[in-house]
Amino acid sequence: MKLAAPTKSLLHLPTRPKSGIIDGVKYFSGELDDPTLPPPPPTSSAVPEIVSLLKTTDHNDCISNSELVEFLNTPPSPTSLLKLTRQLGSTEKALEFFEFFKTHSSSLSSSPSSLSLTFQAILEQAMREDKSDVPSKLFQLFSFAKDGKIPLSINAATLLIRCFGRAKMLEESIAVYNELDSNSRNTNVVVCFVEGIVIMGSRCSTKCLKGIVVFPRTADIVLSAMWKRNWVGRRMSLQEISGLLVRFFEHGVFLDDVWNTKLIAKFCRSGKCDKAWDLLHDMMRLGGQLEASSFNALLSGLGRERDFQKMNLLMNEMKEKEIKPDVVTFGILINHLCKSYRIDEAL
Repeated sequence: MKLAAPTKSLLHLPTRPKSGIIDGVKYFSGELDDPTLPPPPPTSSAVPEIVSLLKTTDHNDCISNSELVEFLNTPPSPTSLLKLTRQLGSTEKALEFFEFFKTHSSSLSSSPSSLSLTFQAILEQAMREDKSDVPSKLFQLFSFAKDGKIPLSINAATLLIRCFGRAKMLEESIAVYNELDSNSRNTNVVVCFVEGIVIMGSRCSTKCLKGIVVFPRTADIVLSAMWKRNWVGRRMSLQEISGLLVRFFEHGVFLDDVWNTKLIAKFCRSGKCDKAWDLLHDMMRLGGQLEASSFNALLSGLGRERDFQKMNLLMNEMKEKEIKPDVVTFGILINHLCKSYRIDEAL
C-alpha cells in the first residue's frame, strides 16, 4: 500500500532567503580580534615565562626586552605581580623588578594595590632568607616603602609588626601601625600589635594602646599572652595589667566569667586582694556583667586574709546586683567562718 505524500513538512525550519540571511537569526562577526578593545590581562600561565626572563636578563637590559615591556603594558593583575615576585628567588631580584615595574609600567599597571602586593612579596622573600639581621633588614624595607609612599597591604603590615614584636623593636612596631590608615587597622592588625607590646612587657603599654580600636578577640589574645608569659617572668606589674584591662572595659570589651575568675584568683594568690577588688568593681562600674563565680574567687581571697568586713560588703553588693549566691558561695563563707571560730555566724 502506498502512503500519500505529506502535503506539509513536520519541521518548520526557516528557509534562507535570497539575501543569504535567515530571518530571526543574528550572525556574529568572524573578526575575532577587535582592535578597539584592550588586550586581555596576562594569565597565570605567563608568570613562569616572565620569571625566567627576569632571572636571566640583566636589570639594565629589561627595558629593551620586548616581552617584559609587553607584560607591563598589558597590564598584569595585582595577584599576578604577587605570584611573580614571590618566585624571583632573592630580595635583590625582587627589588630590581619592583623598581623596573614602578618606573616603566603604565599608570594603569602601577595602581596602589599592584605596588602594595609586589612590595608584600619582597618582605616575604626577605623573611625567608636565613640571616640574623632580618628585623633590621625589614625595617630598612619599610623605610624604603614609607619614603616612596608605597601603601602597605594588611598582610605586609601584620608581617612587619609580628617580626618587630618578636625582636622587641617597640618603636618600629609603632611606626608601622601609625603608617596604616584607619580602614587597614582591622582585628588581625590590632591583635598582632597589642600582643607584641605584651610580649615586650613594655612599661608604656597603656600609652602605646591609646587611641587604638579594641576588639573582643584583642582582649582574649592579650590575656592569653599575659597568662603564658607574664606570670612567669613578671614583665608587667599588677598595676600595669589592671590599667590595661580597664582600657578594654572603657572600650566596652569585658572579660568573660572564666577569664575574670582566673585573674581575680591570681591576684588574690599573689597577695593583692585589693587589686582584685578594684578589678571587679571597675568592671561593674563600666557596665560589665558578672556571675557568682567571679565573686566566689574574691570571697576566697578575702577569706584567707580574714577580711570579713569586705566579705559582708561583697555579699551585699551581690544582693543589690541581683546576682544569686550559689552552693560554692555559701561553702566559702561557712568554711572561713568556721576556721575563725565564728560558728554562730556560720550557722
